[in-house]
Amino acid sequence: MDEHASAFQILRGGLAESAATSRKEFVSAYITDTRLMGVVGLVVHWQLPENLSKDHFFQFFYMDAEEYGFDTYRSVLTSGTDDGALEAVDELLAVENSLIGCLGGKKASLTERETRAVVQQYVDFNLRQKLHQCPEISGQEARTKALLQEFLRAHTSLEILPCGEGFYAAHREQATEKPAIALRADYDALATPDGGAAHLCGHDGHAASLCAVALALEGRSLHRNVFLLFQPAEETGAGAYPCCELFKKEQIGEIYGAHNLPGFPAGAVYTRSGTFACASRGVTLRFSGAPTHAAYPENGRNPALAVGKLLCALPELASPAHFTGMTLCTVIGAELGEKAFGAACAQAEIWLTLRAELNTDLDALRTAVLGCAKALAQEAELTFFYEEQDVFPATENDEACAKKVLALCHGSTLEVPMRWSEDFGHYLLRCPGAFFGIGAGEQHAPLHTADYEYPDSLLAPTAEAFLALMEGA
Repeated sequence: MDEHASAFQILRGGLAESAATSRKEFVSAYITDTRLMGVVGLVVHWQLPENLSKDHFFQFFYMDAEEYGFDTYRSVLTSGTDDGALEAVDELLAVENSLIGCLGGKKASLTERETRAVVQQYVDFNLRQKLHQCPEISGQEARTKALLQEFLRAHTSLEILPCGEGFYAAHREQATEKPAIALRADYDALATPDGGAAHLCGHDGHAASLCAVALALEGRSLHRNVFLLFQPAEETGAGAYPCCELFKKEQIGEIYGAHNLPGFPAGAVYTRSGTFACASRGVTLRFSGAPTHAAYPENGRNPALAVGKLLCALPELASPAHFTGMTLCTVIGAELGEKAFGAACAQAEIWLTLRAELNTDLDALRTAVLGCAKALAQEAELTFFYEEQDVFPATENDEACAKKVLALCHGSTLEVPMRWSEDFGHYLLRCPGAFFGIGAGEQHAPLHTADYEYPDSLLAPTAEAFLALMEGA
């Protein structure tokens, strides 16, 4: 492109509602390539219903392989007879002149399937990169939410509706022979030690994949309503429960969600009946005694001994012998007193993560730990305080829905649940459904590590798995 030319920018088509929501019939498409700069031009021609005043829809895409996404998008709505048709022809000529004439490329025809695949590849990658570059921690995802909604409004005709602190996009059909299906993606990022945020769990990819599904829904009849749920605050477990209002607003028959899985073959689908991801909750235990001079410890009430006894008791309290499934009690940290050698300890806190395969086991483990802590506090005449954070129910898949994932997505069965937690479990307490994983590569960096980044090669397999469930579930 000439250095004096205007910078590329996104241009929205601005279709009228009647045209935007009408079923479009593919007519033709062609793509250009160039010998320089990696720029690609795509032209797509759609036929709209004859009862509309304008029944021809042209889309123009300038895509830059070097920059991984769209440089320019433009659409033209015309009739076959008015001056608007000439405008479309002029646009076509402009594309050819800039992308073939100037740079010396060639032009090739595409089928509808090939066209959708090309557009999806560029849009998905571009969006994922944008999301990756604006990470926001749980409860603070304003920019991310706005970016996703802007994308959906610009590229689809789906209805965008609020849901909890998130939102959902609705694809509605008049003939609904099958139960409505919901698909969910999270979009929050992780807090980093330097006080920032980063997408170190792949939620940027999850959200981009669901947007790919939104693109694929355009003009498609599935004989069911489809609801795409975009959820914040998964990492803290606070986002899913408010979003459960979706089940009050819409009649949902099944719900599905997916997570990338480092350490598993790339693109492979995994799930299981019953628990996919464990229940967990963060626990803060606080013991308050009475201060005294370190030379006269007998005059105070020091919680250190009670804390020590509790720490020693935790392995037995969480022993598998007491529970049906896997249980864990992990010490996250502890704080006793302060570095003042003239004063005896009077305050102490322990931070634990309780984890279990089954919700009933987690409840029982919680009761056992609390009972022991309270007894030790009473024995030492300490004031005891208890608080919970990051509460996640078990993600317990419906057996029939899990079998659908295995059959329709050519999946494999996980032998044991994932030890980590997912607040998708809140949805499964209210609606049949299943959660599944998509392998990110056996050598891929683990989740929640500094080297982790969602592999863009997973966008298409994830979207395809969701589409298979929509079409066949």
